[in-house]
Amino acid sequence: MQLRPVHLVLVAVCASLAVAQGGAGVISNHTAHPIDSLHGVSGQIIPLGVSSSTSFDESRSQHLLLAPFLPPTPAVLSGIAVSPHVIGAAVPYQSLTISLGLTTASTLSPTYATNLPSPTVVFQQTSFSISYPSAAAWVPITFQTPFQYDGISNLVIEFQKVIDRPNNPMTVTTSHQLVTFPTRTDLPGAIWNFGTYGSGASTAPTATTTTGGKLLLRLIWGSTRTLTIASTRITSPSRNYFHLGATATLTVQGLPGEQYVNTIDIALLGTPVVVPPVVGYYWLPSFFNIFFIGILDGTGRGPLPIVVPNEMSIVGIHVYFQSATAGAGIVFTNVADAIIAL
Repeated sequence: MQLRPVHLVLVAVCASLAVAQGGAGVISNHTAHPIDSLHGVSGQIIPLGVSSSTSFDESRSQHLLLAPFLPPTPAVLSGIAVSPHVIGAAVPYQSLTISLGLTTASTLSPTYATNLPSPTVVFQQTSFSISYPSAAAWVPITFQTPFQYDGISNLVIEFQKVIDRPNNPMTVTTSHQLVTFPTRTDLPGAIWNFGTYGSGASTAPTATTTTGGKLLLRLIWGSTRTLTIASTRITSPSRNYFHLGATATLTVQGLPGEQYVNTIDIALLGTPVVVPPVVGYYWLPSFFNIFFIGILDGTGRGPLPIVVPNEMSIVGIHVYFQSATAGAGIVFTNVADAIIAL
């Protein structure tokens, strides 16, 4: 992509907006996949949950997150967070292993090792439990070994779960939220294998199922600059996120007092560009199409409510956002997106 003079001027303007960083304390910024809204509408037992049935006591699942929606700079991933759909007692794990890896593939092979040829085990624990008490709250799982993300690759997350059925013969169901409003067919599906206790499903070499439902995830990145999007949703009658008339909230996350800009487009680049002095990759074709400038508040947040126009002609349009913050330096965030729906 060739930068026109006006684009270079915009970079210079952003640079001129740099401000001193305030006292930040411990910063915990995150990305949300594929949306930062908790709904409790649908859920899945297989990756991390438990059931009164023994059919889901073991599982192995992989989930693929695409590079545009991850930080566009090298960053340390310190944990994830999930939220329950059906809420039972604490989930009793005999073992839980979480492994991560980088890939250039945009879909998952049914062979686990193909997707993670050199997995990094970030969490591994036996004989413990996790409580998931509320569908209105995120539950963090902090990695024992933080993961170094490279800022440009797609990310594979693998869960290998064994429920401690011998010591917990009677359990109630706990599942975790999926995003199905709308179903994101543009994003890669997860793969998994599951079975009863002792079936070996947690170490199976291949998956038996590919699903379109996306496990609702937050990824926790510390002080890395990030961008999230949330949306209101009408439940009666049932409406999608980002429906006509909905309020979408775009939130830049950085350090308190930083200046930020929000940009918008209706497409993504196949290959992102680098635009010094801004640090990181830029994924939007219309370079720096700025529609808002603000300052991050005392918590390092810059929320921007956006009302979706009540115009039938925009239904189905896929909108992408990317932001930049200006403090000690100028840094791009990840991309966040929305598909306009009825």
